[in-house]
Amino acid sequence: LAWRDGQPVLDFCPAPAADPPPSTALLAEEHRGRELEDRLAQLRLALISAPDCPTPPQPEIVVAAVTEEVTEEVTEEVVEELPPDPVFELPRHRPEPPEQVAALPPQPEADIPEDAWEDRDTAFLEGCWNLISPQSLEDTQRGINRPMADWRICFDANGNGSQTIGVSDGDRCSGAVRAEFTPGGSLSMTSVGDIPCNRGSVPQIIQDCQRLPDGTAQCVGRQPSANRYGIVSTFRR
Repeated sequence: LAWRDGQPVLDFCPAPAADPPPSTALLAEEHRGRELEDRLAQLRLALISAPDCPTPPQPEIVVAAVTEEVTEEVTEEVVEELPPDPVFELPRHRPEPPEQVAALPPQPEADIPEDAWEDRDTAFLEGCWNLISPQSLEDTQRGINRPMADWRICFDANGNGSQTIGVSDGDRCSGAVRAEFTPGGSLSMTSVGDIPCNRGSVPQIIQDCQRLPDGTAQCVGRQPSANRYGIVSTFRR
């Protein structure tokens, strides 16, 4: 209660002015905002409900196929490079002993009876005979001489036997051999065919031998299939 001009007057508080009605543009923006919120809610729901991404397919592995092809190619190349089995021939002339070979020890007394030789009796051949002179095999493919480490020929009383040739590089050759006296009085030792080795072979060797005064047998050999002649070797039992 207030007094104005001596009269009681009720105080009056006017109501606040109402907000002006929203414009059409503002209403449109609010409507668009609600639509966007609805769309965002739909997208979130779709993302949650979507299945997990499938595992990507594994690439094909072709290493095995490539490896097989490479292996086949390498194998073919190696097979093509393998040389044929070599043929070893004795040199035409007696080779000089290699420098690294030690001097031969003194040899025992004569062991080829002169009378048995004159009688052409092969029974005295029984036993083993060893090469005591330098000798080698010629590798015709590489053009080199391979010194012999030993050459051993063993007979029975009938002149049938076997022979073994050892080479300084470790190779070995062995085969049958036959001995008999010729009408001219020499002892003929003939390999029964070619002599097989660990790698390759030695063409057939035919040797005509004479008894020397010291009781050893000196032989002059030939290899007809290889056109080799004048191969001198000395043997002692």
